[in-house]
Amino acid sequence: MAFDVRHKTFIAVLNIFHPPTRILAGMLDSSCGEDFDRWNRVKKGLENTPESLLTFPQEGEVWMCSFGKNIGREQNGSRGDFSRPGLVVKRFSSEMFWVVPLSTKQKPLDFYFNYTDPNDIPVAAVLAQLRLISIKRFDRKLYDMPYLNFRRLIACIKSLF
Repeated sequence: MAFDVRHKTFIAVLNIFHPPTRILAGMLDSSCGEDFDRWNRVKKGLENTPESLLTFPQEGEVWMCSFGKNIGREQNGSRGDFSRPGLVVKRFSSEMFWVVPLSTKQKPLDFYFNYTDPNDIPVAAVLAQLRLISIKRFDRKLYDMPYLNFRRLIACIKSLF
């Protein structure tokens, strides 16, 4: 109990008198550390995926992808394996892809591409969260995005630059 009080006091002093050490204080706060520890275990398993189990995503396909535990406003994966749907935007090689995370929360923003999936569920591609991911983060294919929607999405990404 005494350690807990001293620990919180130490963090408070760091935050007040030396703002750059807020990063250190955040590292000492274990409330989110457990998720990062769990994500590291999942990530190690992904890294050790045998090549025989790897899949071959194509542009315009939606896959469940392990995006991981991220920081700030970055789009996290959910569920036990930190996964969420992602749209393959560009295939660079057989192992590296640009993917846009998908959300069921549509918003009227320039960096959201809102559409309805084949199951009539409202979906948003969060264009600002476009990222490069490894083949090892792909789990299973969910569906193909209709070609015209995919072309409109690509135009929206290009308009951001």
